[in-house]
Amino acid sequence: MLPKGYGTRASKGGAGPTALTLNDGPGQLKLEGQRPLETLEKLDSVTRRQVLSAFNSQRLNKPESLKELEPSMEFRGPDVERALAEESAPFKHLSPVNTVLREDQPTFRWVPHPADIGYKVRIFDDQDRKIAESALLPLVDSWQSVKLPRGREGLIYSWKLIAVLKDGQELVARRRIGPPKFFVIGEDNLERLQELEPSYPEYHLLLGIAYANAGLTALAEQQLAILQKANPKSALATRLLRTVRSWSEGK
Repeated sequence: MLPKGYGTRASKGGAGPTALTLNDGPGQLKLEGQRPLETLEKLDSVTRRQVLSAFNSQRLNKPESLKELEPSMEFRGPDVERALAEESAPFKHLSPVNTVLREDQPTFRWVPHPADIGYKVRIFDDQDRKIAESALLPLVDSWQSVKLPRGREGLIYSWKLIAVLKDGQELVARRRIGPPKFFVIGEDNLERLQELEPSYPEYHLLLGIAYANAGLTALAEQQLAILQKANPKSALATRLLRTVRSWSEGK
């Protein structure tokens, strides 16, 4: 293990470091600005490029999947006339809400309505076309959806929660910042992660950056927190962790 605070060689003129050695993986991981992690022979070209980009720029860029999930004030779709204002609704969505998912058959969860006899969940694509709907659900607070298409690059969805009351009335839960959305990662990212995880299970930098670029912020934060703990004086490790946490806080 490296002595804490060592392992960085700075470039001239105050730019980012030209080389960095981190306590990571089974021992140490050395990064150099122009060298493509030559010791990691099985590393795919996309992840290799992502890691070197983060090292050279000393930052992570927010992925498009997360940008697309940023809240909006708009409430669209066929149920808008029956939607309660959020502050007056005694029931609400819990998850998934403005998040990126690895699974393509998510479980929807909500806070129940006190006068309900059942619920319906409707799932829409990014053009507000209904693509799936549950049957009338009994007194439950969750429902696992049918399998949703994920595409090569991932797809975005929104969902609406309808409470069926004892008098037959249907009410739609409404959020002040728009309907809850979620993004299902695409086949390309999924296949890359499925190859990366068994090949480099102890390389927290690689996994953290790969998860971050896929929009999987909880997994990215977990891996980068381990990296930062092992390298408490590393500016790069601290900066990457702080960035991913800021994405989660901004939801």
